[in-house]
Amino acid sequence: MTRQTRVITLITIMVLVALVITLSAERILYRHALTNELSRCLDTARDVAELAEVLARQLKSQPPANSAQDWEEQLLRQLASAARPMQPGNTSRLVVCRLAGENLELVGLKHGAGTAERTTIPWASAPQPYKRAVAGEAGTLQTEDEAGHRIIAGYAPLDKLNIGVVASIELAEVRAPYTRSRIFIAFGAVALTLLGILIANFIMPAYRHASELEDRLRDLIISNTDIIWETDGQQALTYCSDNSSQILGWAPRELLGKKLHEVFCIKPECPVARQLSGLTGRSEPLTNLETYTHTRDGQPVYLQLSGVPVLNRQQELQGYRGIAKNITDRRQAEEARRRLNDELERRVQERTAELADANYLLKQEVAERKRIEERARYMALFAELSPTPVVRFDTTGRILMANPAAVEILSLRSNDTRGLGEILEDFTGLDFAQCIQEGAKLNITAGIRRRFYTFNIRGIPELGFGQIYASDVTELVTARVEAESANRAKSQFLANMSHELRTPLTVINGFSEVLLETAGFQPEDQQHIYLERIRKNGEHLLVLINDLLDLAKIEAGRMELEYTRVDLTNLLREAAEHMSTHVGRRGLELFVDVPPAPVVIEADRIRIKQVILNLISNAIKFTRIGSISVWLNSSPSWVRISVKDTGIGISPENQRRLFYPFEQVHDKQKISEPGTGLGLALCQEIVEAHHGKIHVVSELGIGSDFIVELPVNNHHE
Repeated sequence: MTRQTRVITLITIMVLVALVITLSAERILYRHALTNELSRCLDTARDVAELAEVLARQLKSQPPANSAQDWEEQLLRQLASAARPMQPGNTSRLVVCRLAGENLELVGLKHGAGTAERTTIPWASAPQPYKRAVAGEAGTLQTEDEAGHRIIAGYAPLDKLNIGVVASIELAEVRAPYTRSRIFIAFGAVALTLLGILIANFIMPAYRHASELEDRLRDLIISNTDIIWETDGQQALTYCSDNSSQILGWAPRELLGKKLHEVFCIKPECPVARQLSGLTGRSEPLTNLETYTHTRDGQPVYLQLSGVPVLNRQQELQGYRGIAKNITDRRQAEEARRRLNDELERRVQERTAELADANYLLKQEVAERKRIEERARYMALFAELSPTPVVRFDTTGRILMANPAAVEILSLRSNDTRGLGEILEDFTGLDFAQCIQEGAKLNITAGIRRRFYTFNIRGIPELGFGQIYASDVTELVTARVEAESANRAKSQFLANMSHELRTPLTVINGFSEVLLETAGFQPEDQQHIYLERIRKNGEHLLVLINDLLDLAKIEAGRMELEYTRVDLTNLLREAAEHMSTHVGRRGLELFVDVPPAPVVIEADRIRIKQVILNLISNAIKFTRIGSISVWLNSSPSWVRISVKDTGIGISPENQRRLFYPFEQVHDKQKISEPGTGLGLALCQEIVEAHHGKIHVVSELGIGSDFIVELPVNNHHE
């Protein structure tokens, strides 16, 4: 059975059920109306009978002049006239009947009639209500009247007068409304049946199609993994599919009323959010707008929005309807693909770079090999043609090649297989393999047959051998020996002269100090001034002689350092205290910054103190105003001493000559106490003898900073 047949059958059954129910109700109402009419007719008959009794008593009290028959006639007329208002219905009839012999006289009054009708009918054919009323009975009955019409009648007697009253109405009038309703019901049933057929054949297909479309749309919405949304004219969400719970973590009811850009955009200032918020009053479609937001638990989600405007019949914007597609997986896949492409591109670039580097290195290697081959050929040609002795050796020291000049000075034989250590004693113990491998450059001076030669040994690792170039340095060796002898004689002379000069200078300085203290001269006396000059110049000359003596000892190698454990913090405080009188005399300030804990090194205490005093003395000489700072800084292996002043400073070109003996880089007119030019040179010699370093950082007009660096532990013999 098809769906259309089922619909027609259902409609037919419904119409039949409605018809049966309607007919049953109509029959019940008809029976109720029939009962009511019977009761009304009986009540009318009884009322007329009571009225007749009243009229009869009145007529009896005032009888007419005519006969008894006339009296009864008058009673019937008055009764009919009085009962006229009691006759309801178009076919209702009130009959007063009286037995006259074998006949029954009837006086009837119909509804709407002006006069009563008088008829006579045989008793045998008289209707039952008439007979029963005359016989003194009262009741109701459905029967036929004397004219053959089906009536319902109510009858009642008039006691002692042999008269009966019958009130009747035709059954057709009572049944007529219900007969018409049955016709209407029949027509209605037919109309409903036709309407059902019409619905089944014309409306139902359209409804079925709409229902199928609705089911299909519902199935699509349920099966779709995207969010279906709809907004009003103000871009507030009025509908959102259940997928919002899975994609965004928000139930649809929680999103209703929110603006479109508030739901699908994480930042209100992004371009997509501005475009969505600007849709109010505009009817532009949305096409593949990609946006970014967060789920309820903060996870990122990417969406693609598409939608169309919803317009009414007047083409006015009512809202938007569209779809939000979850493209997070696609974006993640695109991001992974982009990263993969970047990684592949990076690897390709790295591989290309590696290949380029390898190609470059290969070219370099080829070029290097060519260069080495060219160099080997050039060296072989040079060695063959050079007048300088040239010897080529391998890692064992065996001679690979020797040019004629080398053969001559080394007295080599043809096919000589001896090593260099066997030929020349000075080469014994030389590691030829290490020399070649490390590309070492060594110089060895040796004497051969009363001549001196310097052998320049060069390892050539790329060629796998080494070469020796010999130079005749007999004249240079002789000159050096003579220079060293002269220098030793000079140092001995200076040492002897220093001792010879220091003794009388000590006497002169002593007597000048005695005279200054005991002669009683005033400072403004000429004699006091002369003695002060003698004392100052004597002290200056004594310092010069002491510096010359120390320098001579150092150059002669006769200055011995006495290493002890020296506390530099204490030493610097002593030096500062020793120089405090000179500092105060010049109007300067002296600051000492040393650690609170002792800083101990291995050094010659007297020589290190000599260096510090010399540096502080120089700072006092070249500082007119300001201060002098001495500070100490230490590390586990080194200590650093700084003497910094705010004096006149030293130019960069003079800093290079600062530590040369007898060099005075300052203008003597700019300093009050010119020195000997030996102090800084002596300081450098002492510091370097302690395996330390000294240098200066200075700027003209700002000051100088002399820095001494000394090892904590000195490995001395």
